Amino acid sequence: MASDMTVRSSNFDRFLQIHQSYTLEKVVRQNDLSLKLQLSQNKELRSLNSQISSANDLTRKILRNQITEIEQRENQKFYKKLSFSTSELISSIEKIENPVLKYYFLNIYSKTIIENINDSIENLSEINDKIFNKQLKDKIENILVENRNNENTFKNSPFYQLDALTEDYNNKVDNLISTEVIPDKIPKLWFKSKIRILRWILIGILFLFTLISFSVLVDNNFNFGGIVVYAILFWMPLSFLLYREIKWIKNYPFYYEQQKLKNLEIDAQVKNENTKNKSKYNNMMLEIENHELHKVMSEIESDYPQVQQLMEKLSIIVGVKNDKQWD
Repeated sequence: MASDMTVRSSNFDRFLQIHQSYTLEKVVRQNDLSLKLQLSQNKELRSLNSQISSANDLTRKILRNQITEIEQRENQKFYKKLSFSTSELISSIEKIENPVLKYYFLNIYSKTIIENINDSIENLSEINDKIFNKQLKDKIENILVENRNNENTFKNSPFYQLDALTEDYNNKVDNLISTEVIPDKIPKLWFKSKIRILRWILIGILFLFTLISFSVLVDNNFNFGGIVVYAILFWMPLSFLLYREIKWIKNYPFYYEQQKLKNLEIDAQVKNENTKNKSKYNNMMLEIENHELHKVMSEIESDYPQVQQLMEKLSIIVGVKNDKQWD
């Protein structure tokens, strides 16, 4: 079962990839990008845009009018091709004989079809083009009405659970990927005290200033006021820090044992957490390997062998084919 989850080129994965690739939002976004790409690839438009920056006001106005005219022409070409592509998609779905597959594909593509038709009606300027798209809209609406008769048959098919199971499967895979398994071996805590390091830095600084203060006092014949000031600023803090360091050294065995116990405690916590994480990870792996989606996909592949071919054909009409038309 593990191989079912990991193989990327399997029918299972290919089907899921196609199944999730063509949402309404993606198709609408793709149409917008395709139109922009078509405009950007127009050599005449590129030439006119390059001339605008160096043109005078009158010429610039003429160039902008020409650019607008070309953009409108390209816009019309794009939506005419989109109309014919939508018509081909409707015809392909209409020809599907199996009622379950017909219901399933209408469920996937009907919103995209209607959105494309509405966009085409809104953007096309010729009456015949608008009429053609209105006829397409009537056609798909009639097909959808007729398709309601297949709803109960569809609900008794494995396709009925496909969307919910696919979402649950993907969520489980995402959770598995994000589950962290802590390594068995972790670096030991170094037996160094940050306070000691800071203390030695301060001792070094104070010792330096103490030497400087003695030099100053020698030059001033050990002035009493200077002695008091330097004692408060440097000698007393230095003496205190040295006292603390000597005390720490005397208690070193106790601190060392404390640190060893702390290390052992951390090791135990890590091992305990790692055991829990590994158990959780293995349970999640089993859930994915034995997921109901595998059973449903097997039923689909067995009972509806033509589904993947149909899905690839329709997705090409919606997506890849449209891209190629703009080359």
